[in-house]
Amino acid sequence: MNTLRTLLAISTLGLAAGAYAVDAGKTYLYGDIGQSRYDAGDAVGKLGGAGSNETDFAGSIGAGYRITPNVAVEAGYLNLGRMTAGNSNATAKYSAQGLGLQAVGTVPLNDRFGVYGSAGLNPLYVKSSLAGATDSEWRVVPSVGVGVSYKVSDALGVRGGYTQYFNTVDNQGVKSDTGMLSMGMTYGFN
Repeated sequence: MNTLRTLLAISTLGLAAGAYAVDAGKTYLYGDIGQSRYDAGDAVGKLGGAGSNETDFAGSIGAGYRITPNVAVEAGYLNLGRMTAGNSNATAKYSAQGLGLQAVGTVPLNDRFGVYGSAGLNPLYVKSSLAGATDSEWRVVPSVGVGVSYKVSDALGVRGGYTQYFNTVDNQGVKSDTGMLSMGMTYGFN
């Protein structure tokens, strides 16, 4: 299954495009795939084991609007995957998905390359289980991200980045942040 995900990720990179490729006043669609990493150290420590980080497949899909040549807003579906960690005594499980809302600022380096930063507030439905105690709730999760983009054409480009989601999970005093390393695509409309 991991090999399939890796091949899917690599093949998507060839089709990927960044928001930098879209001119001001234009709407675009986007899709990102990658890997999430839940910081499970607190949970595993509370269960009596060593700390760990757990990874899973993650992704997002949605639409964006470029307000100026350097500023855009994006809204779409976000799935941060699932995490399971534990020992012979107990297990911790987390999952998060919902709405991704981001403001994206881009600084062009030349005609093709750019760097971007993002900040967001993401309403996510989070399910967690720690040593038999389960919790599920909607949480507004803040995020920040950075990345690079490459303009393939007026409508297409490639982007890759890292986004950190803060306090994704809070169950029985155990908190977990989630990071997402991704590559993505956008397609701009005239």
